[in-house]
Amino acid sequence: MFRSGTITRSGGLFSAIAKHSKLINIKPVNRITFQFDPFSKNSTELRRFIFQYSIERVKATNVNCKYRTNIVCDGSPPQVVFDLTKPSGEKEKLTILCENLTCLELLQLTNKHIGQYVVEPEETSKVPLTKSAKAVQKQTKRR
Repeated sequence: MFRSGTITRSGGLFSAIAKHSKLINIKPVNRITFQFDPFSKNSTELRRFIFQYSIERVKATNVNCKYRTNIVCDGSPPQVVFDLTKPSGEKEKLTILCENLTCLELLQLTNKHIGQYVVEPEETSKVPLTKSAKAVQKQTKRR
């Protein structure tokens, strides 16, 4: 049997996490609250998720976003709560229970649900100025 093309393999778990962490944009988020019990075996994946959200590149997408970590000792399941502002101005809370989710699944969920509220600025095409228009600009700057 003859196959055309190439056979590619997945880059693995770490490359998938890296791919989704590059897509994180928290512009519509006002506050992120992480809550977990450190003695629970399910908290490891949430701590990895917290690490992905604490990268400076992610924080730079919204410098006004507040991070809060609640460490509890009551055996409650780990969870993340996002306080969102929709483009229409409405407030919304997104709560994700992380008990049986991996870091990759958490990244996929948050990129899917938060990404829909990110408003990308429209690119304006810049028209090059003619020589006469440049001369007019220089004259107005001198005055």
